[in-house]
Parts: sequence; C-alpha cells; structure tokens
Amino acid sequence: MSGDSLQFEGFLNKRSENILAAGLSIGRTIFICIALTFGAIMFTKDAQDLALGPIEKMIRLVNKIARNPIESKELDIKRG
Repeated sequence: MSGDSLQFEGFLNKRSENILAAGLSIGRTIFICIALTFGAIMFTKDAQDLALGPIEKMIRLVNKIARNPIESKELDIKRG
C-alpha cells in the first residue's frame, strides 16, 4: 500500500450563475444605451435653444439689415 494515493474529483455546475450574470450584463448595456440616448437628445435640445437659435436669429437680422439698410433704424430688434 505504499504506492497507493488517494485522489478526489469535484465538479461544479455554475451554469445558472453564468446565465444570470449574462442577463444582468445585457440589462446594464441596454440601460446605458437608453441613458446615453436620452442625454444626447437633451444636449441637442439645449444646444439648439441656448446657442444655435440666437445665432440664427442674429444672422436673419443682419441679412435683413444688409438687404435694406435704410429701414434698419426703424427695425425693432426684439422682433427679429
């Protein structure tokens, strides 16, 4: 019996844990995509309202003055 050795083998089944982890990862990815899309839409709206809108209004006003400079002194700037 001096040459005999004792060996143990064990098997672990982690399939259900891996399926749960994969599902949570997919859910996290979908949530991040939705959050980034919403943020991009809100950023675009704010950029349009705060930056691009006033610039376009000024360009229209300058073009109107360039077409008819005599009326520029009577032009109401607030109306645009």
